[in-house]
Amino acid sequence: MTRHRITTAEYSALRAEAKSNATLQQVVEDNVKAKDAAAAKRPTLGNEEFLARAKRIESAHNAARTQVEAVAADDEFTYDDLKVAELSELLKERDLPHSGTKDELIARLVEADAAQAEGTEQPEG
Repeated sequence: MTRHRITTAEYSALRAEAKSNATLQQVVEDNVKAKDAAAAKRPTLGNEEFLARAKRIESAHNAARTQVEAVAADDEFTYDDLKVAELSELLKERDLPHSGTKDELIARLVEADAAQAEGTEQPEG
């Protein structure tokens, strides 16, 4: 199985995109619930209300996209921004030891990044 390696910025952007997609999904689900509740009160949802909700969904989607773009463009991303489980996952993807304290995990990732930047092989566990 071939593994695709991604940069930390790409990983962060993917996390932000997943979070924004979850937020957008929640907005859509809330809209469906509101539409169902409105349908129970009256036979149809009026065009004005439908358009207003569509604009709110579009606004939420645009805000989520802006958040993803901001994270993807964030040059100040560090491993400190990640949780231990996320750091461990990055180490697993690189076939490196993935246990220890957060500082140890970060040190391993930084060392692996430096080795990769130098064009040498990543250190083994």
